[in-house]
Amino acid sequence: METTNPDVSAALLDPERCRQFLFAYTALRRLLGGEAELRCGSLPLIPSASYICAEDADMVFRKTQEFSAAVQTADAIDIYPLTDGRVRVELTFHRMLLRIN
Repeated sequence: METTNPDVSAALLDPERCRQFLFAYTALRRLLGGEAELRCGSLPLIPSASYICAEDADMVFRKTQEFSAAVQTADAIDIYPLTDGRVRVELTFHRMLLRIN
């Protein structure tokens, strides 16, 4: 009886994608200030994808070029209102892992 799955392989973090992710996170933190709730993590259903989520009641980006630079490498950008009056900005980064065969 074989116990290994041939579809499973090892993976490493992609250094370039990690730099892009970190740049986006630090830029959003700087643009939003200390009041906004900012969190990040990996997506449970897509192990090679990570997200950055920012929530705040008063989210205004006056430095549009800096905001654009922060989000340009994200694969998806979602902005929507929450029922408690705050706004959520969510960035998704795919291909965070490099497969090792």
